[in-house]
Amino acid sequence: MGLAAARTIAFSLAGTVDGADPAAPYTRISLLLGTSGATLALCDLSGVQADAITLDALARVRLAARRHGCRLRLRGASNDLVELLTYTGFDEVVAD
Repeated sequence: MGLAAARTIAFSLAGTVDGADPAAPYTRISLLLGTSGATLALCDLSGVQADAITLDALARVRLAARRHGCRLRLRGASNDLVELLTYTGFDEVVAD
């Protein structure tokens, strides 16, 4: 009756966030989570801008994680992005 080990997957949003295809982050992460069986997703935000496009992408990534029963943790966010995430309520998924 032991707990199943958490399966962790890590990915980055750098270079994939743009306004041309707003659904791309959801599609990409949903496919990744669906094939990995991960229960924890670590999302690296190093080099990602603190703007509405990034916020939209993160909302889509968060939705994909929830739909796959996966916890999401964000890492490497700039101070500006952390402030934006805090202001919008995403701060509960920001990890140190």
